[in-house]
Amino acid sequence: MKAWCRGNYLSQQALKEVEEIRRQLVRSFDERDLQLNNTASEAPDYHAVLIESLARGLHLHVPVLEADSRPSYKTVLRNQYGLVHLESVLAEPYHRWIVYSDFTPFKQAVSQLCHCD
Repeated sequence: MKAWCRGNYLSQQALKEVEEIRRQLVRSFDERDLQLNNTASEAPDYHAVLIESLARGLHLHVPVLEADSRPSYKTVLRNQYGLVHLESVLAEPYHRWIVYSDFTPFKQAVSQLCHCD
């Protein structure tokens, strides 16, 4: 697995954490008798379902683009301002909404997960 991760530019540790989180979620669903829905990666709506799931899970991590001389983002939850890091793939063109994984307020970087137009 280590060689596969390295060959695909993935962190083996991060994948182990994802696996553990998934196990916890499945256990939590089982304990509450909730149905777990899986969408096959071949399904036509797979990417839409994936983005919607991320957005629902990270709804507190959503900033909106502010219209000013230097584009910045304002978080929905705390009205904090931040900028997308200049080396980020989201630096240009600017997206109206983004979902971030890490936020450093004011004149710093917003690390991205995906954009939602």
